Formats: sequence, structure tokens, C-alpha cells
Amino acid sequence: MNLGLTTSFIIAGMLMLIIAGFNLRLNRHATDLTLHEMSKSHTESVYEMILYDFKKIGYDTYQIGETPVDPIQSIGDHSITFKAKFDQDPSTDPSTITWELTTDIPAGSDNPDHRTLERRIAGGDTTSIGIGITRFDLRYFNRDGNETTDPSAIRSIEVIIETQPREGVSMPGGQTRYPVSQWRKTIVPGNLSMNTE
Repeated sequence: MNLGLTTSFIIAGMLMLIIAGFNLRLNRHATDLTLHEMSKSHTESVYEMILYDFKKIGYDTYQIGETPVDPIQSIGDHSITFKAKFDQDPSTDPSTITWELTTDIPAGSDNPDHRTLERRIAGGDTTSIGIGITRFDLRYFNRDGNETTDPSAIRSIEVIIETQPREGVSMPGGQTRYPVSQWRKTIVPGNLSMNTE
């Protein structure tokens, strides 16, 4: 048996294993990056809707010469109900909108952490957002910047949204990893500053 030939085969085999391992890690990283970008895109589309609604909180709910309506009706860690008007028509009343993270898992998702984010208009439509939301947290602050649980004292709202893809990246040991994309913003609805309490 030729020792040089055997050594060459062993070295070639080791190089093939190293290249295969590198290729596997490279493919896993590419998949991870693609899934992260998809999550980021989903997060951006959701936050645009939230930003639009939350900036309108309290719009046209103060009636001159009448008792003002509390713009924020109820709050929770994962939900908020408020009044706002979305058009300039003086004959229409403000809408009551609820944003809430439900415990419902969207159909077709392999990710066990997915939940459905709902936007409900009282007496109107419900929009269910099931594109990978895993977190929707709300924190409320008064005019001094202190956290509050009093709806009438709220002047700003911190919103935290996290999304993950429906499919994860297979990791060694049979684990599945879901890349996370997060959006965090403190929104200051201009109409809440009109409340002098």
C-alpha cells in the first residue's frame, strides 16, 4: 500500500468535509438573512398602519362648547382603544378603534410564537394581521415622561413590535431558529396635548 496515496486521500477527504461544512454554514447564513429581511419588510408595513392610526388619537374628539370625549378609552399591555376621526367631514362622528394582540395563531404558520394583531373599528371592519407578529407591547407616559396607567394622563405611547418568519432556520441538534425583526417607537399624538388634565 502506498503511504503517499493514502495520505493524499485522507487530506482530500478532510478538505472535502471542511468545504462541505463551510458551504452548509454559508447556506444557513443566506437563509437567515433572507428570512430576516422578510420579517423586516412585514414589520415596516405594520408600523406604517399603527403610526397613521396612533398619530390621529383624539383628532376631532374635542367638541367646542360640549363636554370633551376622552380620546383614549382603555389601555392594556397589548391593546388600546381610542377615538379618532379620519376625515374632514363635520357630519361624521369620531371612530372608536381598538388595536389588540390576540392569542390566535395565524393559519399556515410553522412558528409557534406567531399571534394575530387585530385592528377593529367599532361597528365596522376588523383587520387581522397575521404576517409574523410575535410581540406587540404598549407603554404609556404622562406629560412628565413617567409611565402611567391613567388613560386621561397619557401624552405619549411607546410601541414595540417584533416579527419573525413563518419558517425558521434549521440549526445543528434539530433546533429551529427564527430571525427576529423589531420596531420600537415612541409616538406623541398631537391631539393628546390639548387635554389639560
